[in-house]
Amino acid sequence: MAIVTALRKSLLESPTLQVGAVVYRPTSDAPGEVERQDLNAVVLPYRGVFAKHDGPGRHVVGTPSHAVFIAADTPYRVSFPGAVGDRALTLKFDDALAPDATAAAVPKDCCPPRR
Repeated sequence: MAIVTALRKSLLESPTLQVGAVVYRPTSDAPGEVERQDLNAVVLPYRGVFAKHDGPGRHVVGTPSHAVFIAADTPYRVSFPGAVGDRALTLKFDDALAPDATAAAVPKDCCPPRR
């Protein structure tokens, strides 16, 4: 299991949007534990790289040129290729802020709901 130090800072909190900054410092490039977000999130890396794993053989990579969407209440794991870590801005919001975008982002058969 990967050990990751995460430093988080809140930059803005409003009723509809949370903006934060995060720095991840991993000790390994192995995927971490399964995680879930309580809100939808867009991760905008500005340094480094990370991979979000949705299932076996399914992943997306976040780089300074590629943002990553994480749907609320959907299981995923994160790894840091090369164990270099990353620095990113995060935008968190609920479905009411962008209902069409969030509905289209997650296929209905992708991930079972949490029980």
